[in-house]
Amino acid sequence: MKKFWKWRLGFFILVLSLTNPVHSKPIFQTLRNDTKLINKAYLVEDIKSGTESSNPESFMQHGNIAYFSADMGEAYGLWKTDGTTEGTNLVKENLRGPISVNFELVEFVEFNESIYFNGNEQTVNDSQLWKTDGSPEGTIQVFQLDYADPSNFSVVNNLLYFNAGFPFTKLYKTDGVSTILVRDEPLPVNTKFGDTLYYIHCENIDLCELKRFGTISALNFSEISVQNNPLVVFNGFLYFVAKDGEHGSELWRTDGEIEVGLFMDLNPSGDGSPQIIGIGNELLYLNVANQDGNNDLWRTDGTIEGTFKIQLGDYIFDKSLGSINLSTGNQPEGIFLRCKLEGDRYYSICFSDGTLNGTVVLTELNFVRNTSNTSIQRVYEVLENNLYFTKYDKDHGVELWRSDGTPEGTALWLDILPGPASSEPLSYGICGERLCFSVNDFIHGRELWSTDGSIENTQLVMDINKNPGSATPIGLSVDEGEINFVANDDNGNSHLWGIHNNGNKLETVIDDQEIIIDSNNRGNPPFIYLNQHYFYVSQDQNDFNKYRLWSYDQLSDHKWIVQDNETGIINFEFIEYVKSKDKLFFTSYDDSSNDFHIWKSDGTEDGTKIILTIDVEWT
Repeated sequence: MKKFWKWRLGFFILVLSLTNPVHSKPIFQTLRNDTKLINKAYLVEDIKSGTESSNPESFMQHGNIAYFSADMGEAYGLWKTDGTTEGTNLVKENLRGPISVNFELVEFVEFNESIYFNGNEQTVNDSQLWKTDGSPEGTIQVFQLDYADPSNFSVVNNLLYFNAGFPFTKLYKTDGVSTILVRDEPLPVNTKFGDTLYYIHCENIDLCELKRFGTISALNFSEISVQNNPLVVFNGFLYFVAKDGEHGSELWRTDGEIEVGLFMDLNPSGDGSPQIIGIGNELLYLNVANQDGNNDLWRTDGTIEGTFKIQLGDYIFDKSLGSINLSTGNQPEGIFLRCKLEGDRYYSICFSDGTLNGTVVLTELNFVRNTSNTSIQRVYEVLENNLYFTKYDKDHGVELWRSDGTPEGTALWLDILPGPASSEPLSYGICGERLCFSVNDFIHGRELWSTDGSIENTQLVMDINKNPGSATPIGLSVDEGEINFVANDDNGNSHLWGIHNNGNKLETVIDDQEIIIDSNNRGNPPFIYLNQHYFYVSQDQNDFNKYRLWSYDQLSDHKWIVQDNETGIINFEFIEYVKSKDKLFFTSYDDSSNDFHIWKSDGTEDGTKIILTIDVEWT
């Protein structure tokens, strides 16, 4: 064992002999005697000082009610809300609804005055088919099958069809009471058109047919190409992608009775391979491959003359974010689209009214900055002809934005946590006549909020998870007019925070590194502020198993691992530090040389030196 106690005693004696330390007043006494600092210090309570998060997610709209899942602390529960506090109630405990994937709406279906969905009891590892009418007694499991994971719901002739099973899914149907196997194969691409279920049946990867359920014949031709496109019902026709040997992969349609055939050859020189993006403003929007191998945005109203290209520069369009349909006002009718330039890191939000001049870029959709859950949760929704979405900028963090479909009408709408701190709105969904979403206000944790589209009526709906869960602020320090402390963010990671600009701005000082709190009880503070430099312990970015003493220059936004520039020695196995007057003294141990180092620093790289090296003896 390395015996350090005598070197620690010598270290503090050396510090006292080299300096004439002036002991400042205790931090709590300082705050108590300075009214100005008391007002600033109250902002510390904004850092997750309330409760744990319930993380409401996966909204399912049914009439004026939305169902969602929430973490209640000991268990998940299925809840319902109309967007008001009094209209928010627990439906069933120990039940979690479907989970959103890639920002999509969760899959569910209305059937026989109930909603049917993919649900999971916390005591069971796989998802099953559940239904609810909004009451605890009306929330029951409909179907039991090992690894069921039901999906692809279609209601046809008072029966619910769905796929279930693993590793090979099969087609089932239910009347809500009994469930039977219909077909020993899945129908991954299917949709209801009229009173008939249409589906894609493939003999092999190159031979697929469009069929109607209940018949064995295909629709007058054999070879079609699905290309992962859904079957889409639009203006009285069922649209799909097909090829007949004469044309490439193009857009076809059927009325379900007589007319079946090619709608339009969008790329006569090859495969148009149209991808149906969405429907808005009574138009069908498509992504179509051109002769150069790129994709163009097209629109159609179902007529040949009403079908043409509306491409915006080199943007790629791949998804609808929702449509708006206004009958009055100056805002255009149209559709919000997700778009992106080749090589861009983030997607943007575009809008189109179906014309070339009316297809515009609104803003970059860089909502992924500083968020941890957006890979699975929906971060946009349309309410009363405005798109609400989550977006990051450096001045406001990740907050709630709104767009009316025009560039000038697209801006930050509500900064729930003023300044660079982020409330991170997630899990958007319509609940009654309101928009519901989850927000972390750092008081209640991540909980359910709603809005009717006005800022004054945007508020917390219910604090579902009331379990205590604090950010645990520690090391509160007032130096040179700066109030700083270390506190956990909503992911449980310790970061250095500061209150600046006369107490009006709360922000992370260093947000890309976690502050390592001294777990060995050596008495180290979580950080030291010296001459506009922060000293703190964090991981070596080249070896996460080792901790280093870092310095951060706030003025130049430069951080570095403390080392002796003359010898190149880094502070291996950092031990402890202490601030004395305008100098920092700290110790480190080099396992490769058995050397115990004592350092002195004025806060700068050039002013950081080893002042004493001792060869440690083994005892």
